[in-house]
Amino acid sequence: MVTVVPRLSDAGMRVVGYVAPALAGANTSVSVQLNGVLVKSTPPDATGKFVLYPVPAGTYDLVVNAEGRVTATITGVPRHQHGLHLRQRQHRHRRHRPAGVREHKAAGTVAVTPVVTPIDATVNVLKKYAGGPTVVVAGGPVDGTTGAFSFLLPGGAAVRRATSPTPPP
Repeated sequence: MVTVVPRLSDAGMRVVGYVAPALAGANTSVSVQLNGVLVKSTPPDATGKFVLYPVPAGTYDLVVNAEGRVTATITGVPRHQHGLHLRQRQHRHRRHRPAGVREHKAAGTVAVTPVVTPIDATVNVLKKYAGGPTVVVAGGPVDGTTGAFSFLLPGGAAVRRATSPTPPP
């Protein structure tokens, strides 16, 4: 008896790109999102390269968050069956927080009824652009004992641009 087991290649399930190497430090995150829901997120490596995997075929918003910088969103990023490679010069996130604009703190406490320990909750901070999309700009789990959360958000205006990637070969 012969059995055929299909073997699927995962090569096309990736979004690969670059941010400016200055953003390669800690507290930088690159993510693909769909309708304000985080699909996949990763920090860039020391050269600024990021690889998001696995990412199902579809059209996403690519969001770059970096400490001390405004959020950058690239809308309409298609992930084709062959994957997507973003060109470095088109998608660098260079814009600093404007001079004189302070960061804002978003903080609070999640209360759970009935009281349970540990508190298993996540809080996301969303940015809703006029005319869309809505994207996650910060987020993470709350303190498991107290339910507390705190995020520093840049005070400058977020940057949004439509994508113009080269079609896959």
